[in-house]
Order: sequence, then C-alpha cells, then structure tokens
Amino acid sequence: MPAKHCKDCGQPIKWVKTINGAWLALMISPDADGTYRLKKSFDLEAGVREVRAYPLTRAEQKQARADGELLWLPHVASCTAIPRGDVKGCPPHIKEQLLRRKRRK
Repeated sequence: MPAKHCKDCGQPIKWVKTINGAWLALMISPDADGTYRLKKSFDLEAGVREVRAYPLTRAEQKQARADGELLWLPHVASCTAIPRGDVKGCPPHIKEQLLRRKRRK
C-alpha cells in the first residue's frame, strides 16, 4: 500500500485503485467538487473486498450530488507542490476546478 501522505506536499491522502487497477491518490475527505465515486467490491481472484474509484461524467456528478452522495477529489487538484499555473497532463475538468478555486481567492 502506498504512503498515506503526499511525498511532495505532506497532505494526508487516501489511496484507492481505479476501475482499471491503477492507484489513485484522493483527498482524505469527500469534497463538494469531487469527481470520483467510491464503491466497495469483491475481488474474486484475490478473495478480498476492495474499494474502487469510478470517474464520473459531469451529468453523473450532478446527479450524485443531488442524491447526497459523497464524492472524492483527486489529490492532484489541491497538491501545493504542483505549480498551479502549469499543470501539464492534468485532466481538463481538474484544470477547470483549479481555475475556479484560484478565482475565488
């Protein structure tokens, strides 16, 4: 299991596997701007229960929020070690959230 704190900024993070099996660092708490849903599943091959992160479309995010579901934000969206003006390779929806947060300040 990867570390529970970001090695670059030191913030607490939660590691989960995506539906494709890749590790993803999420913020430790749910976030109103969250873009991932967490679901518990059972891995038949390994015989263990797992929590998997599922990316949501904007429509799915809107519906999940309306239903009161807790959503999670990738840590990259708020990592203080990442220069905010230049987030190369960052998904467009995360870039948009970063710009919105920057404008609020």
